[in-house]
Amino acid sequence: MDSSGTTLYPANPGRSPLSSNPERDLWLIDDSRQRVVEPGLFQIKIGSSSEDIRLAGPLEINGDPLVVDDLVRAAFSDRSTDSP
Repeated sequence: MDSSGTTLYPANPGRSPLSSNPERDLWLIDDSRQRVVEPGLFQIKIGSSSEDIRLAGPLEINGDPLVVDDLVRAAFSDRSTDSP
């Protein structure tokens, strides 16, 4: 089943969009040990295991580096401490 809820079968392959949340799915740890999403060209590989890659393609991330840890801190600092 793909991300849209469509089931794809090997004998009848289809096309389905792959959606991702970069802050959740595409971060890495930089030299200062922060989680960041960095711009660049990456190779995405899909398969049943790392030794059985069935599909590969490029993914380009544009823009400035995004520090994910800052986003997490900001999300928690916006929460009110008054709620039960």
